[in-house]
Amino acid sequence: MDKCMMFYHSVNDDVFLTSVNTFRNVSNASLIVYTDNVPIGLQVQWADEYNIEWHCLKPEDVKDQRCYRKMKCVNDCISEMEDGDRLLVSDADVYFLEDPFSAFDKCEFDIGLTRRLHSYKFPINSGLFFVNVNPRTRKVFKDSFEIYAEKNPEIKDWFVDQSFLCQLYRKDGLAKIADVGWEYNFCPNTDVFGVKLAADMIKRAYESRSVKVLHLKSELKMCIYDGFLKDAVTKYANGGWNWMKEGK
Repeated sequence: MDKCMMFYHSVNDDVFLTSVNTFRNVSNASLIVYTDNVPIGLQVQWADEYNIEWHCLKPEDVKDQRCYRKMKCVNDCISEMEDGDRLLVSDADVYFLEDPFSAFDKCEFDIGLTRRLHSYKFPINSGLFFVNVNPRTRKVFKDSFEIYAEKNPEIKDWFVDQSFLCQLYRKDGLAKIADVGWEYNFCPNTDVFGVKLAADMIKRAYESRSVKVLHLKSELKMCIYDGFLKDAVTKYANGGWNWMKEGK
């Protein structure tokens, strides 16, 4: 069974629904969304529209530990799956151009990561990663991650997920790690290229269909309002782009 898991601490519903809408354009896989603050009425509406399986979290379990909770939800999701199932973990600010599950056919791995398209202090972007469910990956996300998080409590709210995956990438003895390619997580950093050039790169990649998934990170989230992303959802213009601050 194929499953896609997203964690959404509501900030900009247009950005989230763009991710959901474009995922549904390319995949019929199960879509599981964990949230602590999407109203029940909208959950029902969007479940009907996009076939979302919602998992509700207590706000107190998310406050000041968003990325930690996200990874705990990954473990919860894996615990409900069978060995041999495939799990895509996706951020809620992406735009799918092709079926992301094709990454599982590129090479053999327990955990498939996406190295950035440019040099950066953190080589892995955690926006999308891929898990073949088996005893090794169960141990990684249940035991190894918990040990790592307890040793790094200062980054539980933001960055612990990416930091842990970067460690796995550098030292992959816990499981077989592979880089499936930045085309599955095309994310030109605005602090490297600047906002205008990074947005232009997103637009060119979209128009040329040269990548599988666009990651609308940071200010690039606002690209959904620029008119060139034809399947973007722009019905709920709430929130902004800085999820690190606005989502608290």
